[in-house]
Amino acid sequence: MDGFCEIFVRRVVFYTVLNLLLFLLWTLQNADPRNKRFLGCRVRRGHYDGYFNKYKTQFDSALRNCMRTCSSCKVILTGHSQGGGISLVAAIANRYRYNPEVVTFGGSQAVFPGCKWIVSERHYRFINVNTEKAGNFYDVVPMMTGLGARHYGRAILLNGGATPGYLGLDDDKTRHVGTFTNHFISIYAKNMKKVRDEMEGSSMVVQGWENGRRCLYNDECASGRCEGFTPPKHCEKKLKLLSACNENSDCDSGRCELRSYKMICTLPNGKVPNHGPCLRDSHCESGRCEFDSKKLSKCEAKRGRGKYCNENSDCLSNRCSWLRCK
Repeated sequence: MDGFCEIFVRRVVFYTVLNLLLFLLWTLQNADPRNKRFLGCRVRRGHYDGYFNKYKTQFDSALRNCMRTCSSCKVILTGHSQGGGISLVAAIANRYRYNPEVVTFGGSQAVFPGCKWIVSERHYRFINVNTEKAGNFYDVVPMMTGLGARHYGRAILLNGGATPGYLGLDDDKTRHVGTFTNHFISIYAKNMKKVRDEMEGSSMVVQGWENGRRCLYNDECASGRCEGFTPPKHCEKKLKLLSACNENSDCDSGRCELRSYKMICTLPNGKVPNHGPCLRDSHCESGRCEFDSKKLSKCEAKRGRGKYCNENSDCLSNRCSWLRCK
């Protein structure tokens, strides 16, 4: 474990310095803090200028001629890095006429929230993830600030394997561990070729990663649980009711609570079923936390009329008199 942590720390320090230098260069070349409104949407000015330039007339003409020869064909706009953001601007400009799909590779954020022409289900954005011994390192460019703009579409992870990972629709989480080396279009081409070759004409399988796969975030895993306090973490199955846990995402029920001096998986409402550990009556689904012969507190079913009791909460009637439920 110490070796993994040392690798992780050295990688993070190296990539932090490299990313800072390349980020400054990237900012000077591509990032424009201004924004522009058109067709009721607000987009980043640098991406707007990337589409509405001297080549736009030529592009529009080529697109019209292409669609004349194939009226039933789809229009798919694609781009890498800032080109990915520009393709979103192009999709807005052509949404009414062609209703295009958008496919981006390491694309940057270009469009601000509230644009009615963005149809998330028609947008696919691929993100490279490099698997290291210490964990996963993302393409850093899609994780940079969008200055108010955000990501849209189905977020799909390329990890050099045949089964890409799926983060869901409109995922906009900033994943902090990343590298510029994963941003090269040659790496995207290599990873996509791997997927294509393994597909052999069938549909692409996109899902969360299987148990045992290295991970950094819960949503990378098919189980929804990325376990471990330090990298490398691994995808693991969810824990059953009353199992010891560390956080809500560990549990099938989605709830991990402190009960009887330890964290356990509880019911979704935070209650503990019968025979589970407790500290007080309010912890139990039955409303009764009872000490047993081993001096351990456990949740128990409430008792009916005439049954032995020592307090009101022991009884279904919530009334205990002379050691009997009334």
